[in-house]
Amino acid sequence: MIYTRGNLYRFARIKKFFYHKGETEMKKILSLILALIMMLSCASMIFADDTVITDEAPVEVDETASAYYEAVQFLVAYDIMHGKGEGVLGVYDDIQRYEMALFMGRILTGWTDDTTWEDGILNSSEFTDLAGTAAEKYYGAISYVNQKGVIEGYGNGKFGPTDGITYQDALTMAVRALGYNDLAYPWGYIETAINLGLDDGITGVLFTDTLKREVVAQIIYNTLFATNKAGTT
Repeated sequence: MIYTRGNLYRFARIKKFFYHKGETEMKKILSLILALIMMLSCASMIFADDTVITDEAPVEVDETASAYYEAVQFLVAYDIMHGKGEGVLGVYDDIQRYEMALFMGRILTGWTDDTTWEDGILNSSEFTDLAGTAAEKYYGAISYVNQKGVIEGYGNGKFGPTDGITYQDALTMAVRALGYNDLAYPWGYIETAINLGLDDGITGVLFTDTLKREVVAQIIYNTLFATNKAGTT
C-alpha cells in the first residue's frame, strides 16, 4: 500500500469515529478497513499499469488487393495453397523453402491433405536441419520433391527449410517439376520457364528477388497449365 496524504487523512477520521466503540472492537474494525483500503489501492495500481489507451485501430491487410489474387483463389479452391489461420492466407509473406516443397508435392501427386506428408518422427530425407522447425511435420513432402530432383539442398545435409526463395529458384523448381532437368542453372531454367509461360502475369520482379507467397501462387498456377516434357499439361 502507498500511504498517500488522502489515505492517512481517511484513516485518522475513521479512527476518531470508532474510538467510542472500545479499544478491542475498534482494533478489529480498523484492521478490516485498513485491509480494504490496501486492496483498493493495489487494484487501482493494477488497472493503471495494465490499461493501454490508444487511438490506433488494428491494421487489416486486404489480401484481395493482391495483383495475383486470381491465382491465389484458384490454388485455395483446389486445396493447393492453405491459409495461416484466422482466415489469413499470408499472400504478402515471404515464401519459405518447406512451403515450396509442400506446394510442389501437392501439384505433382494431387495429395493435398497434409497428413499424407507427415512422417511423424521419421525423417526420410537426407536433411538434418528440419527438426525443431515448421518443416518437421512435412518430412515426407521435402523428401519426395528432393528425390524427384525438384528441390535440392545446400549440401552437408542442409535444406534451409525456413529460408526464402528467389524468383530464379522458384522458376527452376517449377521447370524441374514439369520434367525438364539437367539444364544450366540459372539461365537454362529461366529461359525454359519463359518459353513455357511460367512468368505470365508477373511484373516488376527481378530474378534475384526473394518472392512473396502471392507471386509463387502465380508461378504454380502457370505451371499447372504449362506443357510438361512429355507434351501434356
